[in-house]
Amino acid sequence: GTGCPGAAKIVATTRFPLNGTISESVGSMRFALNLKGAGFDHMIITGRAKKPTVLCLGQDRVSLLDATDLWGLDIFETTDALKKSHGGEKSSVIAIGPSGENRVVFSMALVDKASTLGRGGLGAVMGSKNLKAIIASGDNRPKVYDPKELKTLLAGIRERLKKFKNHPRVLELGIMENWDNYIHQLSIISINCLCAGVSARCFRLKRQQRYMDLRCTAASRSKGSDVPPALLLTRIIWK
Repeated sequence: GTGCPGAAKIVATTRFPLNGTISESVGSMRFALNLKGAGFDHMIITGRAKKPTVLCLGQDRVSLLDATDLWGLDIFETTDALKKSHGGEKSSVIAIGPSGENRVVFSMALVDKASTLGRGGLGAVMGSKNLKAIIASGDNRPKVYDPKELKTLLAGIRERLKKFKNHPRVLELGIMENWDNYIHQLSIISINCLCAGVSARCFRLKRQQRYMDLRCTAASRSKGSDVPPALLLTRIIWK
């Protein structure tokens, strides 16, 4: 709620089901803003529900909802159903699909159908707890001691970001601006057979109207489709 770039990130820390190490993943969209707006800085989830459950965070309150009717649905269907029944589009949902329910060790969760919480097997961890989704709603905003000074500092940060040499490329391609580095990493682990020669230019074939996550510095996501940009490019590669 302060306008600081990058401040509206959500970090999930888990014990990775694949090898037991402590891992973290970082997502965006509205969840961090809503979590703070509901009166919480962080949450620790322990134990296991007896049946499929949704954790609902509201204005200074927490409740558990029966999610039996959501079990088996994919992430998009789950998110749409929860937004329709609890809080509308201003609510934010972290949800898992059937892979998480079945504890696939590398399964992920999505925030609002777009931002991935992909590292650490969060989907499997939530599935092991019978936790189908977490939904947050809240309008509280942090108070700024000196709003005028903060505004001046933020203006300076934004000007510095605009001078970043790859700024135009980031605006055009979003997170796929770093595709060449992704390919390099894939090459290191020898699974580049279908990725070799594919560059971020492929993403232009599927470009749609772009939009930003809250407090992000570039429009890194594509509007008009429920499919995240990385998955759009994956479809191009594997089609």
